[in-house]
Amino acid sequence: MKTEGYKPHILWVGNWRVNGGISIVTDRFMKDPLVHTRFDVKVQDQSFPGEWNENLLLKYLKIPRGMLLILWNCLRFRPDIVHIHTPYKNGFLRDGLMAILASWCGKKVVLTFHPGNSLIEDYKKAPGWLKALTNLVLPRCDALIALGKSYQEFLAVHFHHPFVAVIPNPVDDEQVSKAPADYDQRAPIVFFAGLLNERKGALDLLKAIDKVQLSDVKFVIKGSAPTPGDKLKLRQTYAACHSKEKIQMEEWGPVFEHLMRARVVVLPSYGESLPGIIVEAIACGLPVITTPVGVIPDYVQDGVQGLLVKPGDIDGLARAIEFVLTNKQWASKVAQSNVEFGKIFLRSRVHSLLMQVYDKLLE
Repeated sequence: MKTEGYKPHILWVGNWRVNGGISIVTDRFMKDPLVHTRFDVKVQDQSFPGEWNENLLLKYLKIPRGMLLILWNCLRFRPDIVHIHTPYKNGFLRDGLMAILASWCGKKVVLTFHPGNSLIEDYKKAPGWLKALTNLVLPRCDALIALGKSYQEFLAVHFHHPFVAVIPNPVDDEQVSKAPADYDQRAPIVFFAGLLNERKGALDLLKAIDKVQLSDVKFVIKGSAPTPGDKLKLRQTYAACHSKEKIQMEEWGPVFEHLMRARVVVLPSYGESLPGIIVEAIACGLPVITTPVGVIPDYVQDGVQGLLVKPGDIDGLARAIEFVLTNKQWASKVAQSNVEFGKIFLRSRVHSLLMQVYDKLLE
């Protein structure tokens, strides 16, 4: 029996101990005081601690481990809502089965997709078993969260789902409030943050740097190469770069310090959904140079929030960087516009929308 003063229980299922978008979204949700005022929240962390997460043997245990944890938490924590954050593709085998099990236990199920590439393209190219599982799972979910309008249309039309809400990834309000109001205070710094591999466009950026005909520019590239093959390609591409004096390489870590000082954020990715660095840059009043992949075009219009270049267009990337750095009046207007537009990503707004979804399901 639910007594007076009872706070609804939310079981949040997603990564928390590893680098990546879902972990950042989880961390910001758990650090929001309003969340804990309204709800009793427990995180079912799908990641393993530290280096255990890279153990191949443990990866085979992720499915039975997830199923057992869902069953245990449904019995002991007794959530009113189970909110599952899935990277889709192979990870959806575990996440989809957990959604079905939670539904069988009589729980309201919310599913948010965080695919590394476009959700629409991933589904179209998915093997038969993944499409079949997706078609089985989605009708059993009480609500679906889409990162952008294009995903919302796809989920609502293709799967005929009646409840698909658009909620982007959140940005920390306090950090954004520290961003300098005067764009002219910013240094001629081009900032990249993410995996240092081909898919993120890091190698294309290194090649484009040699084509940027500006002497007073600094490129800060922050991240890590995820595999030995990526590390080798990164070393080779960096070795072939003739403008190393313009480049500052940094290991992965907090990015807001650079977002406070940079003049533009660059992410020339071949595959994305809604990258955190792009929403953080816009919210901090920075123009962005990126590619029209995933739901990025839902939030970045060419010439409005920044510039869009085709994936792999190294010459176009170099020209876009030069344009932003040499047209400060245009860039300043974009920056001012992004400050206002970027409010849609603030944690206070994003979590308010998410709580509205919870409240509707709890009615």
